[in-house]
Amino acid sequence: MVRIGKLVISLLPPSGDEFYRLFEAGTDLMVQAAELTWKLFEACDRVAERAAGIRALEEQADEVTHLVMRQLHRSFLTPFDRGEVASLAHTIDEVVDYLEDAAAHAALYQVSRRDPAAVRLAELVNLQALEIRAAVRLLRDPRAGRQVLERTVEINRLEDEADTVFRRAVAELMAGGTDLLDVLRWRDIYQALESATDRAEDVANILEGIVLERA
Repeated sequence: MVRIGKLVISLLPPSGDEFYRLFEAGTDLMVQAAELTWKLFEACDRVAERAAGIRALEEQADEVTHLVMRQLHRSFLTPFDRGEVASLAHTIDEVVDYLEDAAAHAALYQVSRRDPAAVRLAELVNLQALEIRAAVRLLRDPRAGRQVLERTVEINRLEDEADTVFRRAVAELMAGGTDLLDVLRWRDIYQALESATDRAEDVANILEGIVLERA
């Protein structure tokens, strides 16, 4: 048995349920990381402490991905295409990786002021994470394809908004007479958050493919 937080995973020959449990554990960690990232940029206090918390969640998410791959190599039967099992696990993990990157930059640069664009980008990732978690839980039910697709449409819409927020924020940085080092710092943070929204969209695309193949 392997324990990750409250999750206990069997190392006996894997069943479809073990894969679903791992995906659900991964999305739980993603939601926790997204919520903590949003709080970090919203409050702009205890930045180093919150960044450390996100780092710990990222390490747990890595372990979930490793377990998925271990189970995949030991299993003859999977709940859906083997390539999609691997892609879904890695891409969920990458969302958390980019959130950790944004938080690490905030701690490194000692961010102490609330930046509306960073707050909105973090909020958008959080909303995407909630949609992904709900969609992944629906995968257990082959009849829930339509509901999964509704979630993926919303994830894509949120990513479109994130693109707009990112472009506007960078343009305002460049045009606002801000100190060059400050421009570079905030651009790093914006880029990491926007990349997290991109990876969340990639998760949505994988989920859509799984549903359409089942239809």
